[in-house]
Amino acid sequence: MSKVPHTSFKKSVKKYIKLFFANSVNYQHIVEKAPHATAGSRAFPKNVGANDVHYGARLDWGEKYQKADGNWYRRLYLQPNKDAADSTFKELAQESSHMNLASFEIRADGVDHLGEEGFQEVMISAVNAVHDELGL
Repeated sequence: MSKVPHTSFKKSVKKYIKLFFANSVNYQHIVEKAPHATAGSRAFPKNVGANDVHYGARLDWGEKYQKADGNWYRRLYLQPNKDAADSTFKELAQESSHMNLASFEIRADGVDHLGEEGFQEVMISAVNAVHDELGL
């Protein structure tokens, strides 16, 4: 595992989160697509044009699963892009573009149970919990 400095990793992820939340349509797209998305496919951003370069990372859909509360959920995985302009994401992607930089769950039934601010908090918490495990 590469030894990407902690501050570089945090800075890169904060930039990604800021870009994601720059347009609230991005979050609504995630909520709306959750029930029908295919595990392993890209949730955000779309794989077109210079998105991989611009965002540096992506969210991929995980499998659906049912929890004890009776609701269906699915994981989202933050993964680095090989074509990233961001040097931290690019370095991580060179090791593995399927490396999970963070993962978090959302409802898989189209219900917005977190709200945009809650989703942002979940993303940040997931990244904070994972960076030490990755040796960053």
